[in-house]
Amino acid sequence: MAFSALLILGALVVWIARRWSWSTSAVILTLSLATPVVSLGLTLAFAGQDFTALLLAMTGIFPPMLLFVGLTTYNLLDMGVTFTAVDGRTLPKRARVLLYFGMLLLVLACMLFLSNERIAGTNQSYQDVQGLINSLFALSALSLGIPYVVWMVWKRREMLTGAEQEFAGPPRLPWLGRIPAPAWITVSLALACACACVLAGILVWLN
Repeated sequence: MAFSALLILGALVVWIARRWSWSTSAVILTLSLATPVVSLGLTLAFAGQDFTALLLAMTGIFPPMLLFVGLTTYNLLDMGVTFTAVDGRTLPKRARVLLYFGMLLLVLACMLFLSNERIAGTNQSYQDVQGLINSLFALSALSLGIPYVVWMVWKRREMLTGAEQEFAGPPRLPWLGRIPAPAWITVSLALACACACVLAGILVWLN
């Protein structure tokens, strides 16, 4: 609600100042669509959960930690292609391959060890790693994510909305332009209330 109020206030200020443009409307639309997802992610992180852990716990397909290990391995494999493809005087290509392979084995061993660590008394999985992941996500989103979004809005708007020539031209569906503005406002308010009710229902269900 706080982010939505700030977006509405910012839109009113821009409109009153007569600086409304296609680029500004696209930025506000992008932020309004991304805000509920980020807010829900932060709420779950502070509650000690995340999207994947919640979905996997509901379905019971496989442990969430196994997915974390798999995604970490995939990211390391993807990063190794760029790292080992470069040859240098300090780190030649052959040394880079061995260094990367050793780092991959070390990370995999650490992840598998942490995912299989259990409490001796209850034989339950040790959850401190999951709490660490959620804490790092919440900390990075607040301390790095918000300043980064402000910087993109100020300096790199095309990173949020795409190139201006892609959406500043004539609409692809001309009949949408014949719909009056009050109808769009009514539909947007109805959708906003529906999304707020769904989000509130999810938070109440989690609590």
